[in-house]
Amino acid sequence: VLYLAAVADQARDRRHLAQIGASVAATFATLGALYFLIWNRLEVGSGGSETQFWGVKYGVFYSPGRVEGQTFWDWLFERWTGMMAFPGHRRRIWNDTGWEAPAEVLRTIDFWLWVGLFVAGVLVLLYRRNAKKALLLILPLLVMTAANLVGVWPLGAFRTNVFLLVYTALVAAVAVDQLGRRLRSAGAAFVPALGLVVAPFVAFETTWHANKRVFSESSALPQAMHEVLTLQGGKSRSRELLILDSRGCSAFKFYTRYHPGFKRSLPRDFSRRLRPSCTEISPSRLRRVVQEESGENRRVWMILGWSRSFEKYADEVPSGVRLVHRVPITMGGSLTNLVLGLEAE
Repeated sequence: VLYLAAVADQARDRRHLAQIGASVAATFATLGALYFLIWNRLEVGSGGSETQFWGVKYGVFYSPGRVEGQTFWDWLFERWTGMMAFPGHRRRIWNDTGWEAPAEVLRTIDFWLWVGLFVAGVLVLLYRRNAKKALLLILPLLVMTAANLVGVWPLGAFRTNVFLLVYTALVAAVAVDQLGRRLRSAGAAFVPALGLVVAPFVAFETTWHANKRVFSESSALPQAMHEVLTLQGGKSRSRELLILDSRGCSAFKFYTRYHPGFKRSLPRDFSRRLRPSCTEISPSRLRRVVQEESGENRRVWMILGWSRSFEKYADEVPSGVRLVHRVPITMGGSLTNLVLGLEAE
């Protein structure tokens, strides 16, 4: 807003200034309505339960003792460098099980290259004495930092701050632009773009954006469901029990009730083949359930989505239960869902 106002004032465009003023008034009115309707009910700020929860869980507010030996300035440096390197954030899902160490080294190099580009971009803005662009690109980060220090907005490369890409990517682009000017070649900008954006995407991408894998939990439930239906066979003996943990259950409800593509892929007799049950089941109870189902000549299927569920059935199943099928479902090299087929011994 300050940038636009400065441009309009320099051009002596009163109409534009009036439009900016009206936009500012509308924005503050909207923020005021949100505050009185929603935000004033949240316990935020210093000592607020909401602020403490997000600070401890995600580190987006400074929480003393969350990381052993970390001072406030260490935390602030970590948050800010994360924001500087935000344009390359997909490095977190780079994975190649054949060469883990080099992938980790490349992630580190990529991180600091983006940080270096951001710092270089800021220095270029200062060198060019372009106060308006500096105001436009850097002030929002400083305002967000101030809001974080009073406990009302998370800081860093976080899902609520995806909008920061607009600012951090442009600051990095300023540095790239300066490189092109120095070399007197517009094509010079393609080199960092190819090295930092295109090459990593081609080398490490596994789903090609078919699945959301950043700032979210991945679910391979469609693949897991198709595995169950395939293992069950075209003609099941009767309607068999399908147990889903809480994470698998929410994904199951979404895909079977709302996702049009997945619903069309299900067999017509799907509801006659499986009886879904959403429950966190203990091993002792699982043994009783499997034995009851086996009395009716039925198998029990499980689709697990939580890491704690993977650990529970990592190596063995309860005594009295025979593991007929165990199918791990991976996405990008990480275990996402686990399919189990069980019978009574």
